[in-house]
Order: sequence, then structure tokens, then C-alpha cells
Amino acid sequence: MALTVVSAAALLVACGGGETSLTPSESFVARMATETPVAGSLPATASLAKRASSTTITNIQLFQWAQLRYPELFGTAAPIVIANLPFEGKLFDVREFAGGAFLGISQGRVFGLGPFTNGQLVDFGVVQAFSAQVCSLVNCGSTGNPNVGTGALNGCTPPASEALRTGNRYTAVYRNDVFAPEASSGEFSTESVVDGGSTFEGQAAIRVTTRVRGTQQGETIDTTSLSFEQIAENGLSRSLGSETTVSTAGSSLTFRTVNTPPLLNSEFTLQPGQTIDQTSTFTSTFVNTVFPTTTNTGTLRITYEARETITVLGRTYDTCRYKTTADDDEASYEWYIVGNGFAARSESRNTAGSVLSRIELRSATINGAAF
Repeated sequence: MALTVVSAAALLVACGGGETSLTPSESFVARMATETPVAGSLPATASLAKRASSTTITNIQLFQWAQLRYPELFGTAAPIVIANLPFEGKLFDVREFAGGAFLGISQGRVFGLGPFTNGQLVDFGVVQAFSAQVCSLVNCGSTGNPNVGTGALNGCTPPASEALRTGNRYTAVYRNDVFAPEASSGEFSTESVVDGGSTFEGQAAIRVTTRVRGTQQGETIDTTSLSFEQIAENGLSRSLGSETTVSTAGSSLTFRTVNTPPLLNSEFTLQPGQTIDQTSTFTSTFVNTVFPTTTNTGTLRITYEARETITVLGRTYDTCRYKTTADDDEASYEWYIVGNGFAARSESRNTAGSVLSRIELRSATINGAAF
């Protein structure tokens, strides 16, 4: 050990005359800067960490992966973030997780400290050595435009801590027009309420209840969905899965969907012109029928195309236009209202660019206030 922890702490607070106490994260940085760490590996990752990957990962992506891969070590709550903390001529990127667990990165190497290291400062090695593992769970990028989002929200949706506040209520009324293969029109309303703390698949979550009611081609549909969300770092949200009941024509169907890994809405870190690929596996179990459990893996390519002002049913909105494509021939377009994340318009188009269906916002409220 080059310096004792006490000496390192003294260096950090020297300008304040010794009156300022260190936060736990600052104490961790002091140890990173002054101790000789022991070499180590996260559980069951030593061999995987040696795999090569052509994708360069960011610090944010590694921290996100660690929490997704090891919730038993780092919990599921959003960590305390200390980015680019300067000390002794170096910059330190630190995450303080629940239960006193820390991860930190400096000069391209990742360090850990906490109960999972038995209180020892451990050097887990070069950040980029984890790229293959990280990109198996976290959206690292895509062919074509790289995912170079900074991790910060781009303004197209509110921070999860604001959107998922217990008691929040969102309502909207939409017009729905189908143009092909058979023309029809309808209208539906949505109401979402943030219920508060819950659990899903053994993980702490925030439950949101959404009810959708409407008619299309003379048929009434009534759907209630319980979604289970987490507040992730940098204002993002993480979706664990949902339980949905669909009622129509006098019958109902209930199914439970689990996202593996949980879906992070990292498309809202993109800037205009940037693209991200999101790959996930969805396992759906039908509760009240004999249908078998199904598991499907799919990749969505999401592009933030442009910031755009549009007029919808006589009202003008400042929006973010996104394009989403999957493995089939169709593409969907969404125009999210800047700041609140409501969809002002959604369209489905075929490869020729013809609009197959369109959904447009008639009215909406947030906690009773119209906008």
C-alpha cells in the first residue's frame, strides 16, 4: 500500500482544512488511487472475459451490464453516480450500489470493493475485455450508425424518476385508421397509473397499470396490462415484463411476459441520425388457457431520425421521430412529444413506404392537466 487510507483522505480534503468528510464513493476512489489491488474476477466470468469483441464498450455499458448480470451483488436500485471525479491527476468513474458495493473505472481498468470482494480492493482487469459479455445483455451498438449515445436522456422522454413517481396518472384518446389490407377506423382511450413498489420474478419493481379500451370494425376491446419497471441510471427505465388480460367478444385471455434481459430504453440516449440494435428474448406464459409457453428472440433496429414539428388533428407538437424495423418487411414510425414522451402519431409502413395504419393523438392529460 503506497499510502494509508487516512493519508489519502487527508489529501482529498486538504483544501478544506480537514473539515470536509469523505463520502463512501470518495473513500473508494482514494483506495483505488493509492492501494495496490489484488487481481480477481467476477463470479463465473474469468473465461468469458477473454473473448474478443469488435465493439468498444463504454463505462456506462459496463456498469449497466454488471447490475443486470449480478443483481445479487449490486441490487436493482439505481446506483449513486460519480462520473469523472479527479484525484491525483486521474479521472475516476464510480458507481455506488445498494449494500455498500462499489465499481470504479480509471484508465481503462475496472475495480471493485464491497462485501462481494470481502472488503478487498480488486482489479478486475481491462474494461474492453468484457465487451463480448456486456454486449450480450446491453445494447452496445449496431452495424451502420454506431450507438454513440452518451447515456444521458435526449429530451424525447422524461426521466424515469419523474415518469414513474407513485400516483402519476396518464390518460390519452387516440384515433386509429387502418388502410390495408382492409380499411377501417376506430378510437381508443388509455389510462395508466403508477401504482408503486412491487416485485416481479423475484426483483424489486415499480408496477404500472394501464387500461386500453376502444372499438375497431365494430368490435370492442378492453385490455388491462400490469407492467413492472425499474428506475435505471441516467434517467432511463428498465422493463422486467408484464401481465396482460385481453377481453373481447365475451372472452378473455391472460398472459405473463418476461423480458430476458430486461429492456432498457436506451434509444432515448440517441441523437438525430443515430441507430441502436436491441436484442431480447420474450417468454410468454398463458395463465387461463391450454396454450403452451412460448419463447421468442428478436432484434429491433431503432433510429432517431429527426426532431420534427408536426400537426396532428389540428394541434401542433414538437416531436422526436423514431423509426423501428424488425425482421419482417414492415417498419413503424413514432413521433414522441418532446418532454413528456407521449406518442403524437404512430404509423406502420411497408417497404414501398405506403402507410398501412396510423394512430393519432386526440387529447391527453398528465395528472389531470391537459396539454
